[in-house]
Amino acid sequence: GTISGSTVSLNSQQGYIGSELNFLQVNATNLFVKTSGNAFVNDSAQTVNVGESFANGLFIYAPNGNLNVRGPITGGYVVLQSGASVNLFNTVTSMVGDGQVTIRSAANITMDNGLSKISSANSILSSIAGSVTVGSLSAVETITLSAESQNSRVSAQLLNAPRIGLFAGSGGVSITSTTADHVIASTTGDVSIVSTNANLEVGTFAHLPSAGRNIQIT
Repeated sequence: GTISGSTVSLNSQQGYIGSELNFLQVNATNLFVKTSGNAFVNDSAQTVNVGESFANGLFIYAPNGNLNVRGPITGGYVVLQSGASVNLFNTVTSMVGDGQVTIRSAANITMDNGLSKISSANSILSSIAGSVTVGSLSAVETITLSAESQNSRVSAQLLNAPRIGLFAGSGGVSITSTTADHVIASTTGDVSIVSTNANLEVGTFAHLPSAGRNIQIT
């Protein structure tokens, strides 16, 4: 069955909420999830506002609409997936050393106010049919920003991580500032990257080449 309501709060002192093979089905505009174990939640509402949530492993899917991060989300590994857009109005944190935050959307991924909204050793932001726009984003190991559609664009104000992968369509790649040691940028549009690292290496991340219509790295 499906748990329905304008606001649904899921709490478990021990054990899992849902499972990898059997996601808990809810229909709620406002969703809160707290458990000491893992949580697997599928929210079918047209708009899903995720409030303050915590889990060891947190997997939230919103297949029918926008997913808005309204409260801080914390987990060992966090996956947020939307059938439309993902909007980050609050923080998403991975609390383990080798953790990962993965955000996937069918449309745009945006980050509010130009502030860093993700804290994780590894961050992956991937859009199937839209663009990826972030403010400041930091990671201990890697950042991957991927916009897969033909006209898509990837842009960021500041990226801080040793290794960065940037993939976009004809909208190109634009990074206002980065401290990265290794960058790969692949797009059918233009590439503009401003680096504060005098030893930046381009095209060495995962042994892949960088490609673009016009590439400008300063």
